[in-house]
Amino acid sequence: MAARFALPPFYFLPCPMVFELQELEASALSAISVAASPRDVEELRVRYLGRASGEINAFVARLPTLPADQRRSSGKVLNDVKA
Repeated sequence: MAARFALPPFYFLPCPMVFELQELEASALSAISVAASPRDVEELRVRYLGRASGEINAFVARLPTLPADQRRSSGKVLNDVKA
């Protein structure tokens, strides 16, 4: 499944985190599309967006460790995925 957003040219910096985020987004969208009940959707919301253990928060914690040029592109993609 392709990412739902097109990447502007400055995203094409060599940054593995951007690709990891795209894979995470594709995985989340796939899981949501096969969720059978509201409870399943809630479990996915907690899994991906939960404050304490959400998968996206692991990326937020990694942002400060990236070089400045990668931090900008990764941060923008991270915000797009969260939306």
